[in-house]
This record gives sequence, structure tokens and C-alpha cells, in this order.
Amino acid sequence: MTTWTNADKEAISSFSGVLLGVRRRGVDTAFRVRNIVNRVGIEMQYKVLSPMIKDIKVVKRAEKGQAKSGSGVRAIRQANAYFLRDRPELLRNLAGALKADRVAVGKQKAAAAAEALRR
Repeated sequence: MTTWTNADKEAISSFSGVLLGVRRRGVDTAFRVRNIVNRVGIEMQYKVLSPMIKDIKVVKRAEKGQAKSGSGVRAIRQANAYFLRDRPELLRNLAGALKADRVAVGKQKAAAAAEALRR
């Protein structure tokens, strides 16, 4: 998630985390994202149609069925994952899986760029 920090759209700020839930209300549709920053749980709520949002990227989706250990994030059965507030160790594991996935994608992009330069 990347947002503009002021109305002049001069600077940007990014926030990544686990999607807790979506509040569907037509034009006022919003979603809530949670992450742990410096051992403190931070939740941010964003309006989907806000002019301050620059872009939204989905880094990793949950896998349907049983996820093998270390292979990814297992899908949950609840529509809203607010129970993660009471389970910081589970949120930490999810954040670790997301970070590992982002690092792997970054390495793949770097390898592809290096291969393109060699040609």
C-alpha cells in the first residue's frame, strides 16, 4: 500500500501488513491492514476510493487447503481476521512469510534484470 502524505502529492508513504477485513459500503468501502512495527501492533484503515492512495499491491495470497510448513500462508475460514489482534505470534509468522516472499520476488527481478543486461 502506497499513499501520498500530503494533498500536494509530493511525498509518499508505504505500509504493508496482513488484511484483517473489508468493510463493504459502496463508495465508502474500506479495508483494515495490521502489521507489527517495533513490537507494537499497528492498524491502518484505508478508504478504497481515497484520492490519497497511490497504489495497492497484493504481495501474497493465502493458499486454499492445507499449506505445508514454511511454504506459505494457510487460508482462514473467517471473513474478518480480527482474532489476529490477540495472537501476535501468528501475525509475526504471517509477516515473516510475506517478507520472505517479497525477498524472493526481489531476487527474481534482480536476476532477470542482470540477464537482460548480459544480452
